[in-house]
Amino acid sequence: MALRTRSDNQRRPVPADVRAVFTLPNAAEAFRSIQWEAVYSARGLKRLALIESATDPVENVVPLSTTDERKFKALKRALLSRLNGKRADLDWDEFDLDDAGDFHHRVWKAIATIPFGETATYAEVAGIAGSPLAFRACGQACGANRIMLFIPCHRVVASTGLGGFGHSLDLKKRLLALERPR
Repeated sequence: MALRTRSDNQRRPVPADVRAVFTLPNAAEAFRSIQWEAVYSARGLKRLALIESATDPVENVVPLSTTDERKFKALKRALLSRLNGKRADLDWDEFDLDDAGDFHHRVWKAIATIPFGETATYAEVAGIAGSPLAFRACGQACGANRIMLFIPCHRVVASTGLGGFGHSLDLKKRLLALERPR
């Protein structure tokens, strides 16, 4: 049996997540005033969300390193492209979703297969995810989606109409309208 030294028991520090809050003034007019929050871990994009109001907290915004700045610039370009009605995707490998459960992963991957400009019902997505009877749980997985637009939960609709959306139905309608063929 090998002797363990003190350094064997010490863990390397885990790099802190990096968070940026930003707007996209060059986006389509309906999206210019939205404040976005992006969080990267050492493994990838962990969260892309709207900051709902001026009262939402924006603390812990730290200066970005050069590497982080490149990641955020690439994300902003892709997001701006999406908000201007163009196809722009991020690779699944760029996301850090390790702490989500298997069902959420399967649903989010199924959602990511919905083509730009098309929709699928909660039941269809649940079927693609391998759980055809779990359409309500599919809706819950949509609500838990942390990578807005690039895991396009706005494309998932109810069989009887628009369905829900974690932000507002008006925003869901605007996002779907962006993707409609002109």
